[in-house]
Amino acid sequence: MIEAPVVLPWPTKTFAAGMVRARLRDISLRAASPLTGYSHPTSPIDSRWVIDVSLARMNDDQWEEIEAFFLSLRGESKFFRVHDPRRLYPKGVAAGIHFGNKRGNAVDEAWSDGTNFDDETGWTDASSSASIASSAAMGATHVLLSGLVPDQLIAVNKNDRIGLHVSSGRGLMYAAVKSARSDPQGRALVEIAPALRMGVTAGERANFVYVSSVFTIQGDKALENTPGGTTSIGNTGFTLTEVPEAVLAAKGLPV
Repeated sequence: MIEAPVVLPWPTKTFAAGMVRARLRDISLRAASPLTGYSHPTSPIDSRWVIDVSLARMNDDQWEEIEAFFLSLRGESKFFRVHDPRRLYPKGVAAGIHFGNKRGNAVDEAWSDGTNFDDETGWTDASSSASIASSAAMGATHVLLSGLVPDQLIAVNKNDRIGLHVSSGRGLMYAAVKSARSDPQGRALVEIAPALRMGVTAGERANFVYVSSVFTIQGDKALENTPGGTTSIGNTGFTLTEVPEAVLAAKGLPV
């Protein structure tokens, strides 16, 4: 029986069990010169998110759920949605969201209803009030955001994760290249990486919390662990690579 294409949720316990690093990798087609032998780019560079995961040793109970998920991926054939676990919340003021430098280090201020937000509760869809203020075409390296806190020196902090194209699904992950200041109307022009994978339209929502993209596992090495005795397994590493939008579209999956 052929399974219908689906984007799976990633088990967050894997992040708690080891070290994780998200980075952008530049990719381009290259060709070797018949005269010099040196290779040179023959196509525009495409940047894709890559997440390196290193799992520590763990006991059977901890490994059981992780191993079952790896088996369900069937090598590189399944897709899953992953956020950057080191950048769950923005460090800039953004759209009224500010958690300091670490998860849980929330600003203890009263909301309009008089309640405080200091325990990371209350979000229903990991969204914010930010949106695209001006349309931009695919390939653009700057986006104008609105709905931010007005007159903030650092409305968006460098390396904050920004989710765009969230109107069509759960969106794609971008990073702020530089810190951006908001004007009196709550707008900020933000330089992003990678360049826009798709065009954006004024009014589309932008997200700053638990920003994610769709990935696949690179290679099938996840289950090749180094034995550490009968009560200690894991001790493995693997790499997740962001799936191109064209591949998702071909399978009828939203970004």
